[in-house]
Amino acid sequence: MEIAKEKGEAREKVWQVNSSHMASEKTEKSRLILERVVALNEYAKAKKIFAYVSREDEAGTRELIVRMLKEGKQVFVPKIYEKEMVAVRIGSLEELKEGKFKVLQPTNAKETSEEFDLIFIVGVGFDAKRNRIGGGFGYFDKFLVKVKGKKVALAFDWQVVDKVPTEKHDVRMDKIITDKRVIE
Repeated sequence: MEIAKEKGEAREKVWQVNSSHMASEKTEKSRLILERVVALNEYAKAKKIFAYVSREDEAGTRELIVRMLKEGKQVFVPKIYEKEMVAVRIGSLEELKEGKFKVLQPTNAKETSEEFDLIFIVGVGFDAKRNRIGGGFGYFDKFLVKVKGKKVALAFDWQVVDKVPTEKHDVRMDKIITDKRVIE
């Protein structure tokens, strides 16, 4: 089977499982993920962090972003342009407005970066080999190739599947943190 078709089918399976879980369950599981994140040695040492801004169906990062800002960490989030995504520094969640794909994004791009201590990544599905399958638009794939830093995926445990179809351009995560485990 063609890889693109395999990826499409894998996405669909994970989306179906994800949509079967209630918002309240996702909120509780997101808290467990947050606890695992802040317990990391790498997190304690990190000064400059990239984090995706979560939507309702994703492992939550908004509480994490607020915490990082309160701790004085430099926080960068995605800003999506027509063909690329860049990391923009923010000082609060109030600087964000809904943009492409109904994702909250910075309204300006005054300070950008491509080097981070930690990079928190979203995805549709993952496997035990730390492979990632995204939404299919390629924004994170292109972004991950050009940035430097430890790549840590945040996901609900039900998003971890037996095998994720991969291609040469796919970037493997350094670590995956779920509500039940840390995959290294």
